[in-house]
Amino acid sequence: GKAVPGLRSYSCTVCGKELGSEPINLSEEEIASYFKEGCSAMTYEQVARDPDTYNGEKAAFTGEVIQVMQEGDTYMLRVNVTPVSYGYKDTILVLYTAKSGDQRILEDDVVTLYGTMAGMYTYETVMGAELTVPLMSAQYVEY
Repeated sequence: GKAVPGLRSYSCTVCGKELGSEPINLSEEEIASYFKEGCSAMTYEQVARDPDTYNGEKAAFTGEVIQVMQEGDTYMLRVNVTPVSYGYKDTILVLYTAKSGDQRILEDDVVTLYGTMAGMYTYETVMGAELTVPLMSAQYVEY
């Protein structure tokens, strides 16, 4: 299996008595790798059509950033995630807190997102209309 942070203990295979233990520490790279491996590639149609089924599920999307709203190291991104012949379509909203040393995310960046789906989110557009889109809380963004 995969190592997880915590404590590993050793026991006697005959009597079951615990013989000792040692801490297991993972690097940031290992933690990121294990998280990303646990994310399933999803489609916009899956998460938009049946958001309750995917709420809380780890997901991966690749798409084009069409809008960046940034406050400090916190981002709210609108990302088109369905590839088409001329780019991408179908928007999801992504919340992301950048890690120290991350490059800034800009409009038109093509990114791969790894995170947890959080249902649907309704917001008011600049034109005053309401728009409801799938929401993701991203733990990792590659660009």
